[in-house]
Amino acid sequence: MKKTRLFFIISLIFLSFLLGRFTAPKISEIQIENTSVSVCDEVVSKVDHKVEVFEGKPALVNFDSLPDAKLFQTTISEQSLNGPNFAGHYTVATWGCGTECQGYAIIDAKTGDIVDYEPYLENQVSYGLSFELDSNILTLNPKSSNQEYLDSIKGSSVSEVVANDFEAHKARIYYQLIEDTDEAYLRTLCVENILDGQF
Repeated sequence: MKKTRLFFIISLIFLSFLLGRFTAPKISEIQIENTSVSVCDEVVSKVDHKVEVFEGKPALVNFDSLPDAKLFQTTISEQSLNGPNFAGHYTVATWGCGTECQGYAIIDAKTGDIVDYEPYLENQVSYGLSFELDSNILTLNPKSSNQEYLDSIKGSSVSEVVANDFEAHKARIYYQLIEDTDEAYLRTLCVENILDGQF
């Protein structure tokens, strides 16, 4: 028993010696590749997201379908009169609610029903929402098209950008509008860091 205990102690001392000699590199010593990749680009490219476009007159908004949305009744009603701008027959109405805050409602132009409503996306929005009439993909914080910003981070390492960009903690989220027989809803398709694929 004493020999086993002695062997164990000697093994621990030897292991401590080895670990002391072969320590992990410091964060500052790690080289990070100077490009970021968007995994969501590939995911979204594999999804059938094209839809048929509605040509009719948009229905009046049915606030009984989501009474909470009455808080933004004026802006939702006014924007829905412009007709569909998303997923063939839906209208995305948006509004600001302060710094880095945006709200939205998605209205079915055929029925007037509100199918999704987020009054306040606080501290989540930097680049707004992106959507198209002939696609059922909606993106929160789409890739920046601000060339000045893209030029400013060109040649920077990922660690430099993250250290200097207060928005680096935010997410880019891709949603797909799914239509079932009795409801429509946004399904999360892919989530990545807001900087992925930017430099």
